[in-house]
Amino acid sequence: MKKILLFVCFVSLFSWANAQQNALPPAVKNQLEALKHPNLNLNEVQLSRIAYVLEMEYQNALKIQKTFEGNKSVLDARLKEHKEHIINNIKGAITPTQAEIFDNLKLAEKF
Repeated sequence: MKKILLFVCFVSLFSWANAQQNALPPAVKNQLEALKHPNLNLNEVQLSRIAYVLEMEYQNALKIQKTFEGNKSVLDARLKEHKEHIINNIKGAITPTQAEIFDNLKLAEKF
């Protein structure tokens, strides 16, 4: 019974993650595709966590752009901080080995 329940939970999580990816903005989808690099070897749980973070951070970036649209220097500074925040969140969801591969592949440039 436990195995069946575990299987149902796994299928539900996988379906939810897949549905989330289908509803994502194109910019977030492109970022997730970059993270699906075969050498990085992220599992579905990591991808779903990162997808959630990227979606929320995408919304935050829109708010930052709207708030500081008249002040380019402040906007640029805030967006730079925002990018660093995203990278730190991604690295928090992956293993140290994967983080090293992430750095070696220069995937931070895609965000």
